[in-house]
Amino acid sequence: MTGWRGQKYPTIEEYQEGQMSGVIWCDKGDHPFSAKDKFRQHFVNTHTVDVLTGNSYGNPTYQPRQEVTEEMDICGPCWTKDNPFTSPEPSAIEAAEAEAEESAAEMWQRKYEAEKARNDRPRPTRVK
Repeated sequence: MTGWRGQKYPTIEEYQEGQMSGVIWCDKGDHPFSAKDKFRQHFVNTHTVDVLTGNSYGNPTYQPRQEVTEEMDICGPCWTKDNPFTSPEPSAIEAAEAEAEESAAEMWQRKYEAEKARNDRPRPTRVK
């Protein structure tokens, strides 16, 4: 198709070749991210919701009738940062264990020094 002064307009196929990637909203970090993210996670949860079906002697009655599907998308960086299914790095665990051992050793050292100071002080002698 040509326009005014013989200019050629691009076709729909030509527009689609240079089309941008999709943008998805990260529900955990509240920010947009690319749909091409290799590490993104998509969760779907379907459950029934109780619907008010009437009133029985002054008490509302409910029945699980409405099925609701909730979807959640998480980008790769947010998933790797706050992934609840992976354990912390071994170095972090080792550091925490070393810190606990140091604090326990310091506590026993303080108790030992306090007991030693209590036993080393001069005791009053009884005069008969």
